[in-house]
Amino acid sequence: MDVRDLENTRFDRLNVIAQPGRGNHHGGVRSARDLDFILPDADGLDDDDVESARILAQARTEAEAILTATRSDAMQFREELKQQSRAEAAAIVKNAEKQVELEKTRALQEIRQEAVNLSVTIASKLLQRNVSKDDNLRLIEDTFKQIEATERPS
Repeated sequence: MDVRDLENTRFDRLNVIAQPGRGNHHGGVRSARDLDFILPDADGLDDDDVESARILAQARTEAEAILTATRSDAMQFREELKQQSRAEAAAIVKNAEKQVELEKTRALQEIRQEAVNLSVTIASKLLQRNVSKDDNLRLIEDTFKQIEATERPS
């Protein structure tokens, strides 16, 4: 066995010692205390190997904490996006409702104006057919009298 094989074997033993499922009853090496608990499994390891195993266990603990924090941040970000999307959707619906109301009001005004125009046209045609020349002159004179009466101060 050469030096590389010996180092690989040592690393494999350290890796096995620091793996989840070894150490504490919670399912893996989480801290240096957990590593101390399993050090009896590490027979033949020198101080450097023990320190390496401790560093490896600490790195795994830190990596797990980082992953947990990242997952939490991702879930919070997802919830914020959902809330923002709901707010935007509500604003779009509210704007659409306002637009519908404006269009409805505009359409009603157009209908009313068209009804007035149609009524005037019908009345004009009826008057042309039913009013004689004398009636027409009398209407004109009455209209002028009304205009003069409104122009004079009372």
